[in-house]
Amino acid sequence: MATLIDKHLAYVDNATVSAQKRQQKLWKAVTAKRSKAGLLPLTDEVLDEYIQAARMTASLMIDIEMVRDEYLAEKAGGKNKATTRTKAKPARKKR
Repeated sequence: MATLIDKHLAYVDNATVSAQKRQQKLWKAVTAKRSKAGLLPLTDEVLDEYIQAARMTASLMIDIEMVRDEYLAEKAGGKNKATTRTKAKPARKKR
């Protein structure tokens, strides 16, 4: 039976593949619009879409790290994330 971590990892895997395909497609469109001097079109809407796709891919990498941390915590003894992290103590006021 698939655990919640397995389901989340499958989702993140699929989303990453989709985001990378979109990113690659947009990059090809951006580079196809290079000037004769080989410069990228910095004011093009497709470049903005590419940047957004790259940011999405980066945020999915954070999700993969979170899933990995959850998996390792579960494997290390069944502790959940809330119990493995220590809460920061409030700073003392200077008098």
